Amino acid sequence: MSLCFELYVYPHPTEAGVYLYVGYGRGRDEQHRHTRTNFGKQFTLSFPGMRLPDTVSVWMKVSSIRDIKIAETAMMFKLKTHKSFGGFNMCYSASLADGLEFLTTDGGTSTFLSLTKGGSSAII
Repeated sequence: MSLCFELYVYPHPTEAGVYLYVGYGRGRDEQHRHTRTNFGKQFTLSFPGMRLPDTVSVWMKVSSIRDIKIAETAMMFKLKTHKSFGGFNMCYSASLADGLEFLTTDGGTSTFLSLTKGGSSAII
């Protein structure tokens, strides 16, 4: 069975090619815009008086909610939206409980996401 879902990304309001946040879920954009979420509150504090930019959407077919979490986490690494990179995502959706391992090589320039349960991996 395949599920279709939307993964959305918020671009930086003033820096082209920089992204702040990755997420998924219906109705979340409205919650962010009305500062009902941590991201919405963080954005308002960091960029006073600025409007939250429109999202960039990516539609994907997945077979489970676990795959959505893994796709969201991979996108956080790719676009550097986690707080450890200076972004606004506070935590990763996928975790070691999902069979995800994070390995960094080349002095931190390459990040490997390895799925130990299911046998697939991605280089980002």
